[in-house]
Amino acid sequence: MNNGKEWKVMPRAGDDFFKKNSEYSREILQLLFNRGITDGKDIKDFLNAEKLETPNPFDLSDMGKAVDLIIDSMKRQEKIAIYGDYDADGITSSALL
Repeated sequence: MNNGKEWKVMPRAGDDFFKKNSEYSREILQLLFNRGITDGKDIKDFLNAEKLETPNPFDLSDMGKAVDLIIDSMKRQEKIAIYGDYDADGITSSALL
């Protein structure tokens, strides 16, 4: 029974790719290869994401106002409602908040 779905198997990375990046496991390298991450620098950047520059949240419009409102509400011990999406990252971020 196929249900109209078909598995697509990604091609195996070449031995030269594994040799060139031998400091990483073959499994990790294959996953990176499948995602198009094949350059040595790109591999290091991806695996060391904490070293990447992330956008400043205060570049978002009115972020300062939002932070001030939350801090004031906490000082007054007011309840704060948190609304989140029901997908994987929405549930996770809502739970963290």
